[in-house]
Amino acid sequence: ALAEAGAFDRERLFKEFNVSGFHMGVHPKRGSLPGIRTSTGSLGHGLGLAAGAALAKKANNKSGRVYVILGDGECNEGSVWEGFLFAHRFGLGNLTAVIDRNRLQSYAHDDKVLDMGDLNEKLLAMGWDSVSVDGHDHAALWEAFARAAQGRPMAIVANTVKGKGVSLFEDKVLWHYKWPEDEHYEQALKELEQA
Repeated sequence: ALAEAGAFDRERLFKEFNVSGFHMGVHPKRGSLPGIRTSTGSLGHGLGLAAGAALAKKANNKSGRVYVILGDGECNEGSVWEGFLFAHRFGLGNLTAVIDRNRLQSYAHDDKVLDMGDLNEKLLAMGWDSVSVDGHDHAALWEAFARAAQGRPMAIVANTVKGKGVSLFEDKVLWHYKWPEDEHYEQALKELEQA
């Protein structure tokens, strides 16, 4: 996303991403690339950081929204639920959380780990303005982003299929960490071009 926004040359992704000796790791460090403001890696910290940024904007009468992307597996972390409660308690209507609801975690499907059930209903019950959409439907996503939160934090539960459209990757736990080889990449491109 940062490369697409022009923060750095897109070709760097192919040469440096997760390659020893370069600063473009799987979990980037603060200051390692333009646009990276926070070191990441530990699940559950993103929502708390975003809520803090949204609270600071609100306290300083600054306009604009704060966006955070969460995985549904990440929502197993207690700190995420504290962030949901905090955002509602302080009326962070300038905060939008997007939850990738693909029901697949790093080692198993979430019903085998800790099934979160209906995240949208849980967030509504916690006082969030929440909507559940098909995360592969761009028009539905745009409509959800355009929705006015009216003083409450906004959540978009984006129901997706991990690796959608590529038979080798689709809904497969193996590909959470595994890197595709050249032949996998070629197969994926062919299937996506035919779709």
